Amino acid sequence: MARTKATGPSRRMTEIGDESRQRLMDAALELFLEKGFENTTVVEIGQRAGISHGSIPWHFGNKSGLLYAVVLKLFESNSPAEALPTGQQGFNTLWQQQAFYDGTPEFALFGAFFLSEVEHSPARQAEVLAAHLERREIVIDWVNRSIQNDALTAKVSVEEIVEFWLGAARGIVTQKLVLGENFDLRVARHGLGVAVESLMGSNYFQNLDTSL
Repeated sequence: MARTKATGPSRRMTEIGDESRQRLMDAALELFLEKGFENTTVVEIGQRAGISHGSIPWHFGNKSGLLYAVVLKLFESNSPAEALPTGQQGFNTLWQQQAFYDGTPEFALFGAFFLSEVEHSPARQAEVLAAHLERREIVIDWVNRSIQNDALTAKVSVEEIVEFWLGAARGIVTQKLVLGENFDLRVARHGLGVAVESLMGSNYFQNLDTSL
């Protein structure tokens, strides 16, 4: 059955709710970057947004839920859920998506997000898992098609390549968040690229183009 589009007062209330949600997310992003997640209060977020902080539980559950919404939006804006071009072009895109936030202030948010995941409700944990699995299927599809189209000789199964790639990429981010300036993110990324290339039997990393 087609969904009936809201009209009149109902539509206006929906628009107001969406606007309030976005203003709270924008304010939270600014404050989390300025003060850190732990040092930011919901009262400050409400004041920055110009909205009662009592709206936060209604929209997000709590401050952790607000952080979840902010980080999820960052992920979604940089990792669209669509099939990738095969071969070099798809590799370039995947690499850019993984490294996009490495040199930005937003990078710090992922540490708070990873730590707060253990506090999420079962429903939110299910959402995180679903997003991961969706992303995993996109990468599996790209690896499969690239191996076939470019006649590559992979050293291990497609699933092993993808699990290693995604797991190592997250581990690299975690190491940087924990060790800070004592961890060389560029060197770690380079090592990962060489390893993935070796497992796939490709020269994609050797010819990586990050100027897109």
